[in-house]
Amino acid sequence: MGLGADKGRVGWCSRSERYGPLTSHDVARGDLDQILPGGGASGSCLVSTSLPVTSDPVTPVPGKGFWYLARARNACGVGTYGFRRDGKERLVAGACP
Repeated sequence: MGLGADKGRVGWCSRSERYGPLTSHDVARGDLDQILPGGGASGSCLVSTSLPVTSDPVTPVPGKGFWYLARARNACGVGTYGFRRDGKERLVAGACP
């Protein structure tokens, strides 16, 4: 996952080779200070898209920043934001349904 040169474009690697041609991607975003102790995070759903790229029109206030986390879902809506170092599934409170 990374920002484009214009700092408003967010891109990531597609998982369509694993989840199939109907793969959708959810992108959660939150303020860096919303990362919770123990590795959890609180954020909101930025976008759901079939493409591995989106734009974020919001700019963080000076001295702050955003984190982004993408999740690929198959045609049945099954997918994950990944797993933490301890093996537990990574959850984002308030993110995409």
